[in-house]
Amino acid sequence: MELLDSIRDAPVAYFFLLITLATTLYEFYADASLRERFLLAPYQVWHDREWYRLFTCTLVHADIAHLAFNGITLYYFGPALEDIFRIRFGDALGSVAFGGLYVLAMLGAHLPDTLRHRHNPTYRALGASGAISAVLFSYILYQPDARLLVFFVIPLTAWLFAILYVGISLYADRFSRGDGIAHGAHLWGALSGWVLTALIDPWAYVRFVDYLSTRLG
Repeated sequence: MELLDSIRDAPVAYFFLLITLATTLYEFYADASLRERFLLAPYQVWHDREWYRLFTCTLVHADIAHLAFNGITLYYFGPALEDIFRIRFGDALGSVAFGGLYVLAMLGAHLPDTLRHRHNPTYRALGASGAISAVLFSYILYQPDARLLVFFVIPLTAWLFAILYVGISLYADRFSRGDGIAHGAHLWGALSGWVLTALIDPWAYVRFVDYLSTRLG
């Protein structure tokens, strides 16, 4: 009963979580070719106009650990953010705002790497990390003093986590090669989350800046 209540309170977040889990598990155990058809391949996107890959790449993952990390993160922060939006704008409009942020974040997270690697036929990327980064960073705008567990173990204040996350992603994007992880999508997804939230609800950004100025001043 408690789970049903949670789903009713955040239907869009649970929809994205369910379709991500279902599609990835289908890829793992029923149709391995789905990964190649869905993953982000900038060369095909640019030259063959397979624009759908900007969105479908979020529905497939490299392995169970990859799926579990993204799934758990979306499970904790997706419903929490949708609930914030529903409180701010009302149930229907809040859920629409969350869905819009998630879908637009897919585009915001993956388009830059697509343009960057559009002439590279070997580049591949997959996973929901970019869109989930947008959800996480949008949540941080509203809850900058929340306590997050880095790697589910190390407690860290949300705004400090944001700085650490950006720093690690910048380093990894510059120096990690061939690890199959779209570190750039993490960065662009996080930025998309902040930009989209500022457009949806400028109050959140003003409040966040006020919080930081008080905290650091």
